[in-house]
Amino acid sequence: MAAEEHRRRRRSPPAQALRALHRQAKPHERRRNRTSHLRLALQPFDAAEFPYAFLAGFGNKDIALKRLRSGHNNASDVAGGAVLQGVLQRNHIHIAVSAAGQVGEALQALRASPATAKAKAKFILATDGQTLEAEELTSGETIACDYADFPNHFGFLLPLAGTSTIQEIKDNPSTCAPPAG
Repeated sequence: MAAEEHRRRRRSPPAQALRALHRQAKPHERRRNRTSHLRLALQPFDAAEFPYAFLAGFGNKDIALKRLRSGHNNASDVAGGAVLQGVLQRNHIHIAVSAAGQVGEALQALRASPATAKAKAKFILATDGQTLEAEELTSGETIACDYADFPNHFGFLLPLAGTSTIQEIKDNPSTCAPPAG
């Protein structure tokens, strides 16, 4: 019975989709993406470095991160008040690092930001190192979790890595982990 259940799960559409995506990635990308978010969540929170480490975990190249750090490609307009730092990656995500306990206010500031709409960001994300909240702007779907728990919501953020998702993958975070090996 267990073997039959295992075969059925292996053929399920979410599992097949994940295996196909995993095969498309290069081996070094699979290793980096699989561990980078967990490593980021386990490290002590560094407010200045978080947005760049988060984006690096989704496959952004060093040159893109360097341009965002320098402000050349960072068009974020949210700084001050509840937001300590904002990073906006055009066509992808607007990230805010907030003061402790002000994640909701920071997310609201990102949502109301004219730069978010102008840059066609697909996601907004705010964190203070204790909690993390994110919203997919096209669907309105949101997540709110402890900062250390955000790797379990990797399926929600897969579009940032250039991967489309189906609802079954988002709903079942255990299938989001790449196969071992």
